[in-house]
Amino acid sequence: MVWELAFAVAVGGALGSVARYFSSFLLEGFFAIPSPWDIFTVNSLGSFLIGFGGAYFLRALHSTHFWQIFWLTGFLGGYTTFSSFSLGIFRMAAKSPLEGFFYASISVLVGLFACFLGQKLGNRIF
Repeated sequence: MVWELAFAVAVGGALGSVARYFSSFLLEGFFAIPSPWDIFTVNSLGSFLIGFGGAYFLRALHSTHFWQIFWLTGFLGGYTTFSSFSLGIFRMAAKSPLEGFFYASISVLVGLFACFLGQKLGNRIF
């Protein structure tokens, strides 16, 4: 059972990381959202989705632990990369400490609020 769950995390994480890469690529390339704001957008969406998914798996009696681990820990864990978030803050703060502080603060606040909204919506739907 442990190996099955590790496999779920590995495959989900790989897919989530690729999805994050393509999301950032699309946001920068097609929508002209510069880095690190593309990462901000991805992290906000991922925070919403993890709140929504958490509500679903909490209430979905037919779901298995495998799929919860695959989607929440694996896919969304790979999709919302806070290592990229940290790198973006350091790069931004090197140029402007105030802008770096603002970016870090608003990212955390919006991420928490998006997770809260996802949880509320998920609770209403599921």
